[in-house]
Amino acid sequence: MSSDQPGSDAPASGEVLFGQPSDVAAVPEVVAAVPTVQAVLQPRRGRIDKFGVAMGTGRRKTSVARVRLKPGTGKFEVNGRPLNEYFCVERDQIIVQAPIHLVDKVGQVDVWIRVDGGGTTGQA
Repeated sequence: MSSDQPGSDAPASGEVLFGQPSDVAAVPEVVAAVPTVQAVLQPRRGRIDKFGVAMGTGRRKTSVARVRLKPGTGKFEVNGRPLNEYFCVERDQIIVQAPIHLVDKVGQVDVWIRVDGGGTTGQA
């Protein structure tokens, strides 16, 4: 490996260090720095109860939504009614389902939502 100064670890211009023997020794350090799957799945807010049900609260304008998620078949229920019955506008249905689509868990979790206040767009 050539460099501008002797004893320097900085690469010379245009020199690529990736895949060099010196980098192979650093791989365990990099792997140790990657968060575990369990740490990634822990909620930032809310909590998970002893039955594995994740709970959280969301607010928008004057609306407050309390959400519960658990592994299941993909059922959405809002205030005791199916999602498409409670939110008649397709845009609102898409907004409510967007987080589940984002994490690619469609059909893998059941969602119960209790929402109060505001209008349907704010509730979504």
